[in-house]
Amino acid sequence: GQHTVNTMPPETVDAFIDHGTVASTLTRDQDEAEEMVAYLDDLSIDFNAITQKLQDDGVQSFSDAFKALMKAIDEKKTALQPA
Repeated sequence: GQHTVNTMPPETVDAFIDHGTVASTLTRDQDEAEEMVAYLDDLSIDFNAITQKLQDDGVQSFSDAFKALMKAIDEKKTALQPA
């Protein structure tokens, strides 16, 4: 969506380059989107729970990557310091 950040893996970027289309889609077909969410609810699929889990998992992934980066920097700093 416009004015958002997306961290797609390289495979997704490649697939998009191959057959994707840039379009402003978040603000159109809202009635259809609401119908789809209602349909998921009819199937006992909790859309809000799924999106919350995706968000939580994404934040955890960024946190883990940041911690690993900081650890690697600290190890490199230690290795470069005089004994």
